[in-house]
Amino acid sequence: MKRSSFLNRGDVCGFLRFFIIIAVILLFIAPVPAAAGNDQGCKLNGSWIGYSDTGAWWMASPTGQNARHGINVLDVPGFDFTLGGVFPVVNSSQLRGVWQRTGGNTFAYTVIGFAVDSNGDAQYISKLSGTETILEGCDVMFLEHTTLQIYAPDADPFFDDPILDPMYFPDHYGFRMHVDLP
Repeated sequence: MKRSSFLNRGDVCGFLRFFIIIAVILLFIAPVPAAAGNDQGCKLNGSWIGYSDTGAWWMASPTGQNARHGINVLDVPGFDFTLGGVFPVVNSSQLRGVWQRTGGNTFAYTVIGFAVDSNGDAQYISKLSGTETILEGCDVMFLEHTTLQIYAPDADPFFDDPILDPMYFPDHYGFRMHVDLP
C-alpha cells in the first residue's frame, strides 16, 4: 500500500485557491491609509479670488505635494501697504507661505511679505494668518480669523513681537478660478 503524503496535489490546489480568495477579500475590506484622515475632503490646490465689501481683494495660488499641506502665494494688489501713511512704502512683495489641512475641508495658513520704500529698503515684514473652510461643491471658501501682524524689518516674525497691534479682517468668501474660454 502506498503512503499518502501530507498534502496531495488536489489539496495543494484547493489550499492555494482558498488563500487567493481570502487575500482578495482582505484587500477590499482593509482600510487604505492614503484615503483616511487628512486626505479626505476638497482639495485646496488651484487659484482663488477673494472679495471684500468693496470688490476684488486678493488672489491666491496654493499648491502642494499632497492634500495635507503645501505652499501658498498671495497677491493683495489693492491693500494700502503704507498702513494709512505710517510707513513710506511704495511696494510689497507677494506674500508667500504655507498652508495645512486641519480637518476635512478646513485649512490654516500663514504667509509673509516685505514692504519696501523707494530705495528698496524693507520697512517692515507682514505676516498674515487665518483659517478657511471649503464649502460644499469645493469651489467656494469661507475665510475667517484673518489677522495681519507687522514686524520690524530685522525681526523674526515667528518669535519676535509685532511692532503694531494686529489688524483683523472681516470674514469673507473666496472663489475657485476655472478655465473660461471666450
